[in-house]
Amino acid sequence: MALLKNYYDANLEVEVEGCYWKITRLEGNKNVLTFYVGVYRNKAKSDANYPPINEFGYQFTPSLDVEDNFIAQAYNYLKNLEEFNDAIDC
Repeated sequence: MALLKNYYDANLEVEVEGCYWKITRLEGNKNVLTFYVGVYRNKAKSDANYPPINEFGYQFTPSLDVEDNFIAQAYNYLKNLEEFNDAIDC
């Protein structure tokens, strides 16, 4: 699972269309999960273990009462953030 979404690099002042956003790390417990999302140019770069263009960290409180695992819950958390309104599941 991953998301497709444009990425704007403020340092380079360039927007890269259709980047591949994938959870790269997940850690925590039932009270709080911290996860990191890597931004890759495309799925092929991610699959080939290239380093991400950038990486962002997020936190949320997971639910133990749903069937979704913690990774699925993390992606659902992202999709509910305003900055990911235009993200597409892939």
